[in-house]
Amino acid sequence: MGSCAFGMLRDPGNILGVELMSVEETPRLVELRGEDCALVQHAYGTTGVITGLELPLAPAHPWIEAVIAFPDLLDAAAFGIALAAEAGIAKKLISVQEWPVPRMMRALGDIVPDGCSMAACMVARRNLPDVTALAAMRGGQLVVAVPEGEGPYGAPLYEFSLGHALRQIQKAHPRRTVLQGMFPPDGLLERLAAVRAAVGAAGPMRFEIFRSQGALVGMGSPYVEFESEAQLADIVTTMQALGVSVANSHVTGVRAVGIKRLDERDAALKRAMDPHGLLNPGKGLDAPEDTARTSLGTRGWAGYPAGSSSREGVAPPQATA
Repeated sequence: MGSCAFGMLRDPGNILGVELMSVEETPRLVELRGEDCALVQHAYGTTGVITGLELPLAPAHPWIEAVIAFPDLLDAAAFGIALAAEAGIAKKLISVQEWPVPRMMRALGDIVPDGCSMAACMVARRNLPDVTALAAMRGGQLVVAVPEGEGPYGAPLYEFSLGHALRQIQKAHPRRTVLQGMFPPDGLLERLAAVRAAVGAAGPMRFEIFRSQGALVGMGSPYVEFESEAQLADIVTTMQALGVSVANSHVTGVRAVGIKRLDERDAALKRAMDPHGLLNPGKGLDAPEDTARTSLGTRGWAGYPAGSSSREGVAPPQATA
């Protein structure tokens, strides 16, 4: 939450410090700061036990959950991209879901009219008139506007976005799954249209809008009714050919997923903090890329490094306690 305004957790400044405990006969505490914090990002608990985090704060707002119905996915996405670009509007969530996703999530009931895609947003109360006007310019109709956590769907709106949306869908459609497609900042809407035209027959699209490394990006894919690994691999190949970076969310190894890149600094920290290899064996540096249970041909989030430094040979952070 908040990534549409502040970027991903791995972006600089979003985690100020990490306290990490080693797994040894005599445990040590190590403090990581600055770019070193990225060493434990998406590492799946393989590099130490996190015992403390230092996070920055932002001004508190009374958040409004706004569900906006649009005649088409691309109208909703165009609105979401425009909203994300408006620096003067305080926002916490921008999640676009194609019809019939609003019906596939049973808790949403019929709040979104038949045939409409939706943008699920959280914005500061003072900005709701601005958001409503911005949506109307693209044919959007505000169908829900309630304080955070008070919607008719029984949970905060962010429970119907990002990975949580799939969980909602699988309550009624257990064979549906997704891919982790990262849409680069150039031509977001045009690329979404191309991907939808190429793979949209596999299922309705999701398109989350947020910031990464300062730029507006998207994350999305169809909600696929799973048939086979070959089916998913074909979708991966098509999306990557259209310039979308795809990570493999159907495996558990750091390398195989492809969100975090591992280099010598990661290896040095692993050796220092977990010399006996006790933490999640088989998921970190000791798991080669070809040990994935599924082979979908993903290349990972190319162009979106997870923040690990490429300065090989630099010593890992030292113990502070």
